[in-house]
Amino acid sequence: MADTTLETDRKRKAPAYAKAGIPDYWILDVNTPQVYVFREPMGRNYRQETIFDEDVI
Repeated sequence: MADTTLETDRKRKAPAYAKAGIPDYWILDVNTPQVYVFREPMGRNYRQETIFDEDVI
């Protein structure tokens, strides 16, 4: 869950998790509310990033 750490979760943790081969990485932004879903790691990036807003979640 991300409150004040959304920037850190997206810019620092996501590349580290992708590099480690974590297949799915999800972040819940409680301020908006939105869910960020990262899939298909390749190197230090994910090929797919989907953002779901409150209408979907």
